[in-house]
Amino acid sequence: MLALHQFDYIFAIGVMFAFLDAFNIGANDVANSFSSSVASRCLKYWQAMLLAAIMEFLGAVLVGSRVSDTIRTKIIDLNAFNGSPAGLMITMMCALIGSSVWLTIATFIGMPVSTTHSITGGIIGSGIAAVGAENVFWGWKGFSQIVASWFIAPVLGGCISGCLFLIVKFGVLERKHNLRNALILAPIIVFLTFSVLTMLIVWKGSPQLKLDDLSTGATVGSILGVGAVASILYLIFINPIFVRRLMYDDWTIPFYHVPIGFMYYFKSKDDIPPLPEGKTVVTDYYSGKGAETQPVASSSGADSLDSENASGELTEKKETFDENEIEKQVTKPAPVKEEVTADNITITTTATHGEKKIWLELAKRPAKWPLLIGLLLSYGVRFDVIDAQIHDGSRLARGVEGMHARSKHYNIKVEHIFSMLQAVTACTILDF
Repeated sequence: MLALHQFDYIFAIGVMFAFLDAFNIGANDVANSFSSSVASRCLKYWQAMLLAAIMEFLGAVLVGSRVSDTIRTKIIDLNAFNGSPAGLMITMMCALIGSSVWLTIATFIGMPVSTTHSITGGIIGSGIAAVGAENVFWGWKGFSQIVASWFIAPVLGGCISGCLFLIVKFGVLERKHNLRNALILAPIIVFLTFSVLTMLIVWKGSPQLKLDDLSTGATVGSILGVGAVASILYLIFINPIFVRRLMYDDWTIPFYHVPIGFMYYFKSKDDIPPLPEGKTVVTDYYSGKGAETQPVASSSGADSLDSENASGELTEKKETFDENEIEKQVTKPAPVKEEVTADNITITTTATHGEKKIWLELAKRPAKWPLLIGLLLSYGVRFDVIDAQIHDGSRLARGVEGMHARSKHYNIKVEHIFSMLQAVTACTILDF
């Protein structure tokens, strides 16, 4: 193979901007996929970043090859560079520079943009400059298909998500037995999520996996089989924990009991200690979002189950709806927070935009420089996204508090079940 060492500098510059492009892809795509999970308190910031790192890697390894091939060979005609390999290198380097600079600007101002479309535009622009517009694949097998996806994907995504939300809204959230219905629906959503994930891996997986050799029956069987196994595992290990925590207010179950979750199917409900005052079974998903004065939707009824009867079956208690009781789940006095200053800030302090003023004060104190370095390095992990949503003065964040205040509030125990499902689907989105 011919080694063109005289062009090593082009390769080096391209690699640097490829790193910048990848950095911004993480910043932008991860935010697109996990923003709703973090903003709704389904995941903490550090949890989202950990999951994002794993899913980005798996997505690139398992299903990234076909997208890479499309970007590499189906936008511009590489045969036009047969006599000029350096020209191809410069063209791709310019595409990376254009894409990475645009993504940096978009990420800085908080614009959710498509990283795939950014590099596509970069390749088209540099390709036209290098070999002319006639060497760009404008037809359906090239640029036109990409443009069509800009319109087809939002429409299909909106239709599917709208239908799913209506099912959840009228089948779960606004039903009297909403908690019971949520527990029934959860394994179905797990099945659908993992089936779709498997389908995409089978259809778009790396050629090294040799999945194209599978027969139609094997493909369908693997898709449905993985979804079914995921649902069975959910029912064995996670569902009993949800039932015990949400139906019986068992606040003593730690998260690391998931591997032995099946044992809670057989444990007695009589030894569950009373819920201590001030202790909550689930996260208050409405806290800090203008929810303090928002009345709870009258449809939020709480399900509860009595102890097992003589036949071993679970029987329902007579339900009583007390709007004041449900309102306590999502309305509580805002805690009085101690003002954070340069004297009491620590590396575990929740970060806000106002912390940057404290950095200037710490910079004037050499003894505080180690703390300042720690605060700078951990700023992203500690940042309070919810606070930024409400108090960020940017144009993109305008009106968020009012939107939250106008939103309907539902049983937070039901929200807790869907928080797990939301995290799973966010991982699936980022994977692809």
